[in-house]
Amino acid sequence: VLPVTHGGGPVFDIGPLTLSRPGIILSAQITLKSNAILLSVIALISSMSLVTLGHALSHLKIPEKIVFLFLMTVRYIFVIESEYQRLVRAMKIRGFRPGTNIHTYKTYAYLIGIIFLRASAMAQRVHQAMMCRGFSGKFYSLYKFSSTRQSWIFSTVMTGSLIGLIFLETAL
Repeated sequence: VLPVTHGGGPVFDIGPLTLSRPGIILSAQITLKSNAILLSVIALISSMSLVTLGHALSHLKIPEKIVFLFLMTVRYIFVIESEYQRLVRAMKIRGFRPGTNIHTYKTYAYLIGIIFLRASAMAQRVHQAMMCRGFSGKFYSLYKFSSTRQSWIFSTVMTGSLIGLIFLETAL
């Protein structure tokens, strides 16, 4: 959309659409920056365990309920996915062949409904089990995280790099 809607000299036409050079450059910059941010976040988070990530989010003053919801979602999304695979396998064993008819749409609607019902029942069982074990809504860590000299050096270098990139961006 941006190469077409952004003003500037036309580069070439595709039917009724005219692509402009500034629009193409701006869309490429946005794409590259967002990909760089996403890859940086993935690189930093992928080396942590889930418990460490939850602990770090708590220390960043993210509300406890959001951290809890995030941790439970990540933990149980794979359980729900395996339940989905089991149900699809059962459908195939019973001879289900997807098509573009009302039977297929009803079958998929029933599948989604069953997954929601089973996920809800599982959530209630997990909640009851956690309450029986004394869960109070907060995760406790066995490790005390603290800043080291190496982490301060890393933070300083990264902050300096960020300031340098911002300076280069505004200077150009």
